[in-house]
Amino acid sequence: MGNELNKDQQPEVRKLPEEAEKKINEVLSKSFTTGFGITPDTQQNAAALRREFLDEEVKMLAFTSNDFTIYPMIAKHQINNTVAKYAVFYQHGRTGHSRFVREVGVASINDPNIRQKTVQMKFLSDTKQQSIAAGLVNNIADPMTVLTDDALAVIAKSIEWGIFYGDAALSADIDPQSGIEFDGLHKLIDQKTNVLDVRGATLTEQILNKAAVVVGKGYGRATDAFMPIGVQAEFMNNLLDRQRVLQPTAEGGISTGYAVTQFNSVRGAIKLHGSTIMENDNVLVEDRLPQPNAPMPPQSVVATINKDGKGKFTAEDVKGLSYKVVVFSDEAESVASQEVLATLTGATDSVSLAITLQTLYQAQPQFVVIYRQGKETGHYFQIARVPMSKAAGNVVTFVDTNEVIPETTDVFLGEMNPQVLSLLELLPMMRLPLAQMNATYTFTVLWYGALALYAPKKWVRIKNVKYIPALAADVTIPVK
Repeated sequence: MGNELNKDQQPEVRKLPEEAEKKINEVLSKSFTTGFGITPDTQQNAAALRREFLDEEVKMLAFTSNDFTIYPMIAKHQINNTVAKYAVFYQHGRTGHSRFVREVGVASINDPNIRQKTVQMKFLSDTKQQSIAAGLVNNIADPMTVLTDDALAVIAKSIEWGIFYGDAALSADIDPQSGIEFDGLHKLIDQKTNVLDVRGATLTEQILNKAAVVVGKGYGRATDAFMPIGVQAEFMNNLLDRQRVLQPTAEGGISTGYAVTQFNSVRGAIKLHGSTIMENDNVLVEDRLPQPNAPMPPQSVVATINKDGKGKFTAEDVKGLSYKVVVFSDEAESVASQEVLATLTGATDSVSLAITLQTLYQAQPQFVVIYRQGKETGHYFQIARVPMSKAAGNVVTFVDTNEVIPETTDVFLGEMNPQVLSLLELLPMMRLPLAQMNATYTFTVLWYGALALYAPKKWVRIKNVKYIPALAADVTIPVK
């Protein structure tokens, strides 16, 4: 208290004269400050001396080789022709009562069922270009290495997608092999007995066991199941209330949860593989800029309701459906058509879409893709791809009976055995330099091949499976 100053003893605060204050501000404005600018033309004095930090690493934010599932596992079989033929042993001869004979008798001739299958090779390519100067400057990473790694990943991802969803019939030509894709499991699996429709149900142990039985009746043994990680997550979520795992951690706390990577079915263990890229291409990207060589969008899309048209819609669907259509050529796709709405009168109705293409086009249309909007996310999911070979004049007609449900996906399950499933390779992945027409390096990465499913009954497609539709960054679009 003794050190405190009374009011009369307070130090006097004197204000600087106006001229002195101006001189101080002028000195400060001329100080050698570095600032925060990054534009060279405005970097002066100390700012011109400042180094700018650039991280010496390119951050890989897209999918990596760890995101591939079936491509690294599948057997690769080298061939030396653009057309491959193989014999498939479908069934043994008749058994049972017909093989029993009288004492002096012999059985009738009994042949096995063997058929020949033909596969045409398809061609994949990804082209890159880099200026000579880009390779001479002091880069944080070699541009050519970055481009090459990206091309390899793009081709591998395209092959993996084709293994699941490829369709060689997507063409304006009536030849079922005239399209540029090779047939995938979606097309090659026996469509009569080995496609299980769960109508929006979550993947369960019961469904996996049923699929294992179907494969077993085809004299196979299911070893692997491939699915988007959203399906695998739903499968694990259904087990959380029945199986709990609590484990102490090194830090002293408790961790919970678990990852189910294998299911023990009636026919043995099935490994579960979750994919981050498997279904990405089945979702419409609405904000993607069209390429210069893209075909024109449809001239018109007209929806017609067919009363009692054998539809399998839900009560939520009856409130209203929304469609969009995209036209594909060999090299690019059009922008999406305008939204087309359809209101059902009942769950058993169907919707006919009459898609009229432009009479003039800058790229030959090969097929159209029909998307329908999901009720939960608002995104548009692919429900069908229709080749132009099925067009009548300039009109493609598609009838939607809710055979494929938006916001659902597929699970492929079967025997990973070179005797059952192989990737036929005419040309393994290779880098091919292209002609130099200017001061650039241009190259392409090539792969030639196709998929061979020797035993169509040893694989199963489980369709319309519920999953968590968390879309990848490159397909996420704003919800209206």
